[in-house]
Amino acid sequence: MAIAEAELVNIRPSLPVRIYLVVFGLFWCGLVGAMLAASVANGPGVPTVLLTLMLIVGVVVTTANLRARVVAGPTELRVVNFAAEQRYPRSSIDRFIEHTPGALPRSLGGVTMALLRDGRSIELRATMRGPFGTNQRQRNLEALQRWLGQ
Repeated sequence: MAIAEAELVNIRPSLPVRIYLVVFGLFWCGLVGAMLAASVANGPGVPTVLLTLMLIVGVVVTTANLRARVVAGPTELRVVNFAAEQRYPRSSIDRFIEHTPGALPRSLGGVTMALLRDGRSIELRATMRGPFGTNQRQRNLEALQRWLGQ
């Protein structure tokens, strides 16, 4: 069955999450960058190498989380988690569920998982929401379930 453009599901991290990521990334990279500049001024050494690695990790983690996306298209589910993009045919997906990590209460956050017919599960990081995103988490889950049911 063909799916109309309006029925596509496109999920990105929420605006508050993206703002948090940008602010935290700027804070982290600014603080580490300032310490790195001071370390370089004192001469290269172990702190310089460690601070360089911390700066690289901060940039990579921030940009990777900002890139997170789930797109449910006409024939496949495209998932961008961290640095990798994966595509799954609609026929390979069994169902979607909400997963709360560890023993945390559901109200503190969660992420939608795609359960594949071959037994694997895929975390959809773009659906992550904190305690204030419960309604949005539910809407994302329902939209993905409707997409799968078509």
